[in-house]
Amino acid sequence: LVADEPVSMLDASVRVEILKLLRSLQEKHNLSVIYITHDLSTVSYFSERIFVMYAGNLIEKGKVRQLLGNPLHPYTMALLTGTSEPDARNAETFKEIPPGEPPSLVNPPSGCRFHPRCPKIIQGLCEVQFPPEFEPEPGHLVSCWLYQ
Repeated sequence: LVADEPVSMLDASVRVEILKLLRSLQEKHNLSVIYITHDLSTVSYFSERIFVMYAGNLIEKGKVRQLLGNPLHPYTMALLTGTSEPDARNAETFKEIPPGEPPSLVNPPSGCRFHPRCPKIIQGLCEVQFPPEFEPEPGHLVSCWLYQ
């Protein structure tokens, strides 16, 4: 089952019900779910692993608890601080987003595509070369020069 932003435009109370329904379908029919979202606060409802992409590149992957408990890539950190809680009581809380605009996918920046917006940029490296995958923790991989 592919679910692309299934709860992004819904009221917080409805979001929780839709997430419960997806989880129920997943368990009842033994389904795999590819859940596409920018809101990491909802993935723990039915995900075992998270794959984070930015501008078409896979930048971090790991088990849900591992990645949500210790995000490594600056973009993943920004996603976590920039998402609303699925709980209706906290849904309207203002969250920060990374500065700048997402890059053009037609003419992407060289190096790490997040470097123009990254608060932890390593000058002379991040804007020149896309980082390989590093494994700072077993099973938790990140493409970021901070972990070389």
